[in-house]
Order: sequence, then C-alpha cells, then structure tokens
Amino acid sequence: MVSRSDGSPQSRRCARSMAFGLLLVACVFLLRLQWTAFAGSARVSSVRCVKSSSTLSARSPLAARSAVEKCEGEAFIDEAIKSTAGDQSVLLLSFSTTWCGPCKLMDPKITELSQTFAGKVRVIKIMGDADPDGKQIMKREAIRSVPQYQVYKNGEKVDVITGAQYDALLTSLKTHTNS
Repeated sequence: MVSRSDGSPQSRRCARSMAFGLLLVACVFLLRLQWTAFAGSARVSSVRCVKSSSTLSARSPLAARSAVEKCEGEAFIDEAIKSTAGDQSVLLLSFSTTWCGPCKLMDPKITELSQTFAGKVRVIKIMGDADPDGKQIMKREAIRSVPQYQVYKNGEKVDVITGAQYDALLTSLKTHTNS
C-alpha cells in the first residue's frame, strides 16, 4: 500500500482511516481477551451451582423446576406435555440448534426465565441437531425456524413465539402463569 504524506486532505483521511482500523483491531482483541476471562469465571460459578444443588435428585420437582432441562428424547417430551394436563403448571419447550446465533443470545435469558418462574414453569431445551430424537421432535412440531418457543398448559399448546423475542415470551409466561 502506498501512503501519501503530503499533508493533503486525502492523506489526512487515509491516516485517520488507518488509525481507526488499528484502534478497531485493538478493541476487538481486548474484548476477546476480556470475554475469555469472563467465560472462564462463568464456568467456575456454574460448577459451583451444580455442586451446591447436588443434594437434589434429578427428578425432584424443585430441581426440575429451577433450571432448564435437557431433552432426553421424544417420550420425555410427550410425558412433559401430558404432565401439564392435571394441574395448572406451564411447560415451555425451547427449540434451538448448536449453530444458531439468536438461540445463543437467548440461552441466558431462558435460564433467567426458568429461575424467575421456578415452581410455575418447567423449561425443556431441545437442540435439534444434538439431542436424542431432536430432529424427529422438530419435524413433528413443524419447526421451520429457530429459536422457537412453545408454551403448553393443560396438555394443550397455548402459545408459539418464533425468534429472539424475549418480551413476547415473558408476556406469554406471565399470562399463562397468572403472574
């Protein structure tokens, strides 16, 4: 690249562009460094969480209702939907994939919602490309785009939210839990 240093407006613009580019690269580098440190500390705290709740069995109502559960197969999902028929509990099925950017952005918010509505809403995450029967479940439920959230109450699907729409999901859960 040929740079001009004759003091013309063009050369000053070029110098500013290069300086801005270098600043941008430095910021990205520092953010990645900081994100790595943050992600490392988040992993440590999540280990503590799991360790502190180890006294609860995996099938205990408190353990099942206080965090996002992983899909264990088609029969597991069918049983979860049927379990909402007898009482006023609400089931939230979260459909996503490992490669979906908006899904990754919504993951912490879904975890937060599961903690906010602990005891009222059971949250199950279905990874279409990673979970057992994930693809079959997504085909059966006609999932065409992710993230998609299905809300079940009394054994019936009462709401579907498609896309990273946190506010719509929060409103739906408040409506169906009468909160």
